[in-house]
Parts: sequence; structure tokens; C-alpha cells
Amino acid sequence: MSHLVLVPLDGSEFSESALPAALTIARRWNARLEIVTVKEVPSMLAQEVSQVPSSGWFERYIEAVAERVHEEDCFTVRATVLKGSPPDAIQSHAAERDVDLVVMATHGRGPMSRFWLGSTADGLIRRSTIPILLMRPREEAPGTQPDFNPRRVLVPLDGSEESEAILNYALTLVGNGETEFDLLRIYPYPKEVASSYLPQTVQVNVDALERGRTAAAEYVEEEAGKLIERGIPATGHVVTDMEPAAGILHFAEQSGADLIAMCTHGRRGVSRFVLGSVTDKVIRGVEVPTLVCHPHHV
Repeated sequence: MSHLVLVPLDGSEFSESALPAALTIARRWNARLEIVTVKEVPSMLAQEVSQVPSSGWFERYIEAVAERVHEEDCFTVRATVLKGSPPDAIQSHAAERDVDLVVMATHGRGPMSRFWLGSTADGLIRRSTIPILLMRPREEAPGTQPDFNPRRVLVPLDGSEESEAILNYALTLVGNGETEFDLLRIYPYPKEVASSYLPQTVQVNVDALERGRTAAAEYVEEEAGKLIERGIPATGHVVTDMEPAAGILHFAEQSGADLIAMCTHGRRGVSRFVLGSVTDKVIRGVEVPTLVCHPHHV
């Protein structure tokens, strides 16, 4: 069976900004494409403070988008209306349909004034075992986005097999041998290694930092070497930073990354990538597409 790409929409132009990337990936994979919206029953308070779509609005909207995509891009799209809580409904539907990738905007504002970031996107990431490509729409032109064709991919690693699991999936996503991969290891400053009140203990801290950085450099260089052996341009990098998310965001900006790929969970300890901390902060702070997934899926 061919791959299936799913795009959740909330009725806004912002949510539809995910469509160009989804179409590019679907063509690259020779995959099917499905768009969904969720008919959520609003609370009584929501009905009083916001306009509730009329009966049949969801069906008309999703079918209109599918027709437009077919006319403009000559691509047949399946359109589906779901019912219930958006994160739960989308997750259940994606599992039933054996979806390979969810592509969605990080925020939007549909007919019931629902913000996707912090609600639907956030809830889906927390529940889903399916890789999700998050697109940040352009404020000035939310309905028009360039094709998805990353040239420089940043992959934060923490030394665990879980964090490394994203690499192969990112490779299938970019779909060419010209994309360069930056493998990044954030090495935190050592904490409570020794007191800094005496000169000799200051040296202990410095020595511990250097040993850690050396080990981290050897690790990312080894992982980059594995990609190079496969004919994929790759470079290993180590950045020392007290805040892993800040280090990742700064490196992404400095390196010109146009895609960040990372797992939602990694190793335990100070460098663990956990949604709600490092991964969550990166998603909220980055301006480029972000691929996230649970390591057990990939």
C-alpha cells in the first residue's frame, strides 16, 4: 500500500499553509493525500461568545479545499470531516488510516476561534506516535508557502538511540542527496562537579567540561561519518549551553537550517529531549519547519 499524508485544517488560511509542503511530499513519495477537519461541539459559553458554523459548513469547506487542490495542482485529495475533540479525533483517524506523516500548521484561527498551537497541534504531538511536520505560516501571506525542499537539516542528538531514530525518517522526507545534515550535540555546563571557591576546583570544572566536549565531539563526528559513508553530506557540531533549547535555536539561525528534525523523547538526565521542555521550546521558538516524532515509531 502507498504512503498516506494527512493534513488537518481548521478553516483558516493559516492552517492551509501546510498544503504546499504536504503536496510536495506526497508527490515525492507517490503517496495519497487526505485533508481533515473536525466538527467540534462547542460549549454553551463558546456559543455565546463566538460564531458557530452553520450546519453543513464543515463538509462544504473541506470539499471546497479538496476541489481547489485538484484544480490547481491536478492532485486528487480525499476530504474527511471528523467529530469530537480535535487532537483525539485526528489521532484516532490517523491510526485507523495507517497514516505515515501528518503535516500541519503550528497555528491558525478557524471559525470557532480555536488556536492550533497550544491546543490541537500541541495535543496531537503529545498523543501521536505518527511523525508530524509542523509548518509555521508566514504572517504576511499565510495562504502562500514555498514548496518543501530543505537544503540544510539540523538534527539535535543527545547520545541516545532514541534521538538518532529521527535520522532515517528525515532522509526519506527530504528526498535527495544534495541536502546537508548538521548533527548537533548540546553539551551543558557541568553542575555541582566541584565547588568553585578554590582555584584547584575551578580547574576540575574546566577539565570536566573539556572531557565532556571531547566525548560529545567524537560522538557527533562518528554519527556524521555514518551518513557520509552513505553519500550524504553531514557535519557534527558541539555547542556548550546551559539551555539546550536556546542552543538549538541559536545554532539553527546561525547555520541557516531550513528544517529541524528531532524526537520528542531521548535519553534520561540533563540532556533529555522531552516534549514540554526542550522539544516544546524549540517548536515554539523556531521559524522553520520542524519534524517531530516519538522514537518508537521510527
